[in-house]
Amino acid sequence: MRDALRRYRLLPLLSLIGLLGALVRPSTGTGDEKKGEEKKGRTYAVVVGVRQYKKDELRPLKYADKDAAALAEALKGGGYRRVVLMTHESAAHDADLLPTARNIKEQLKSMAEDCEKEDTLVFAFAGHGVQFEGDKDCYLCPMNAELGEKRTLVALSDVYKELANCKAQTRLAVLDASHARPAAGGSARLVLRTRPQELEVPKGVLALFSCSPGQYSYESDRLKQGVFFHNLLKGLGGEAAGKDGKAIALDALVRYVQDEVPDDAKDDGGPAARQVPVLRGERAGRVVVLSEPAGISLPPGRREIVNSIGMKLVVVPKGKFTMGSPPTEPSRIPNEGPQHAVEISKPFLMGAYEVTQAQYQSVMGSNPSHFVPGGPGAGRVAGMDVTVHPVERVSYDEAVEFCKKLSDLPKEKAARRVYRLPTEAEWEYACRAGTTTAFSFGASASSSQANFDGDFPYNGGQRGPDLVRTTRVGSYPPNAWGLYDMHGNVQEWCSDWFDANAYNAGPRKDPRGPAAGTVRVTRGGSWTNVGHLCRAAGRAARSTFERAPTQGVRVVCVPQ
Repeated sequence: MRDALRRYRLLPLLSLIGLLGALVRPSTGTGDEKKGEEKKGRTYAVVVGVRQYKKDELRPLKYADKDAAALAEALKGGGYRRVVLMTHESAAHDADLLPTARNIKEQLKSMAEDCEKEDTLVFAFAGHGVQFEGDKDCYLCPMNAELGEKRTLVALSDVYKELANCKAQTRLAVLDASHARPAAGGSARLVLRTRPQELEVPKGVLALFSCSPGQYSYESDRLKQGVFFHNLLKGLGGEAAGKDGKAIALDALVRYVQDEVPDDAKDDGGPAARQVPVLRGERAGRVVVLSEPAGISLPPGRREIVNSIGMKLVVVPKGKFTMGSPPTEPSRIPNEGPQHAVEISKPFLMGAYEVTQAQYQSVMGSNPSHFVPGGPGAGRVAGMDVTVHPVERVSYDEAVEFCKKLSDLPKEKAARRVYRLPTEAEWEYACRAGTTTAFSFGASASSSQANFDGDFPYNGGQRGPDLVRTTRVGSYPPNAWGLYDMHGNVQEWCSDWFDANAYNAGPRKDPRGPAAGTVRVTRGGSWTNVGHLCRAAGRAARSTFERAPTQGVRVVCVPQ
């Protein structure tokens, strides 16, 4: 079998030789302004999350600090110029970020003073709020809150005043501070239900509350988030986008959370639970919430998901990188240049591993692989586990069909996940994971670092074993973004048509390759390739109908 399959080592090389050649930005018009006419200001935010309190008077919350961190990340992903996150964890590097009453007031004041006329300022708070008998004001509870000392609290009226006095054109408060039973030991001085929504909002200020007056804001063990923040983040991530799939208007975002939050609240608080977010304050004209979705929203602290067929996907952040190889890279092929700057403008989910045989069969109903467990016939390997070996002998058309059928599975459809093949630019960006060397793990390679022909290491790498077959996915260490086997094992289909001169022209932002062609791109090399064909910049081409034991699949997922 070794001699019979060796010819696959030459196919990619022969093919190549043959083919060389704002959170909020306001608009005072109707939304029909010509592109570029609206002046865009700077965007700022102060985001506070308090989970644990200094005194035993206030009950600890489960997810407030993580909700705040997730919102801060979404705002940064949406292009905010400056985001100050105030949680106990963020204060580990800067004591001024500890969410005490004094620090919160100072950070908000400092940010407000920096704002100019065209700017946007957002203040967000996740934590407890209280209201005292006979006092119309409501108070946000920092981590050092003492109910007997109002100086340790943050009056909502003071937050409103700071926002009202700010020069920014758009000023928004996002408040999730009406949790049930804030006091741990009970206190006669507290009103049973806080009603911050009833406090008058100053002119020019907007306030988005997690619930309506007299209602509670729920946390969800099922969602591992506050119910309000979970849906707010989904809305910012694209669920509340307009018909163009990009712009998210404030009114649309409010409608989205008002539609989604009540059902989630009932799921976690019981049939009698009521939680309906409400927006207070007058707004002139159309207010746009992010010019495009902030990106993928995952539960706080998570950078991966596992879908309904057991496929692990990790977040690949948006960013810029240099695509292609430099002229000095050993064994470089001309179609890998010229090097050029490319921007990946949105984060996406990518399979941490190549699609396994079991995953492919569960969706497609068959397993076309050459290397399969037991039984007679070439390529059958005793003891091989289909649940952890990559599927191969998959044509381009079959790979596309797999993505379509996976997207149409009931649970994936319900989660609004759409699967597709990566673009060539997305693949190389994800493979490099911030590195610029020939491999994500360095400038040289041996087969102890990836599955390729160990008789032909790269750039001084040591000779090693040649397995003459695929290996279990994840057998080698992942790159910095948690992606395994980007070098070797099986070649991975990309969606682009192959063009040896593609790098000489075309868009530099989210490129998708030529409009037409005769063969498609594959990337990463395989178990049967020599070392240099498995480099990050290495490009190969295959006919769309070709099926070989070296060709597999890795998917990209974009939540819709």
